[in-house]
Amino acid sequence: MNLLLAQNENTVLDWIKRDLKKIINICHNNGLNIIIQNYPHRKEKTTWVRTIEPVNNVISSVASEEKIYFVDNKLIFDLKGKKLNDYLEPINIGEHCNSTGYQLMAKNVFDIIVKNNLFDIKSNYGNKNTFKSNYKKIITNYM
Repeated sequence: MNLLLAQNENTVLDWIKRDLKKIINICHNNGLNIIIQNYPHRKEKTTWVRTIEPVNNVISSVASEEKIYFVDNKLIFDLKGKKLNDYLEPINIGEHCNSTGYQLMAKNVFDIIVKNNLFDIKSNYGNKNTFKSNYKKIITNYM
């Protein structure tokens, strides 16, 4: 994708935007809630960062245009500051999250689900005080 994006960036980004909007339209037509998220990355301008930044921008703009739930993992991870590397693989291995980073991404999505009661979790599993104690039960039921 790096080479493709570099050679045809606008074409690829337009394609991503069109496909996202088609997916959103299909979901809306079927009464489904949608949560979309971007991907965190380091601040260094690696090939991966130069590739993912424009894609993250498309994801963010589509979420805003379509008024769907959006998790800004890039911002959330950036707020970790110097601890950001605790959530990412060592740079010599790759540009992806490690298990702690993926847990944070999952928590970010889960927080949107709970905050907006997207699966009627609160009525099925109790109020906020009992909710945390039912967390594993909820995750098991929705996986």
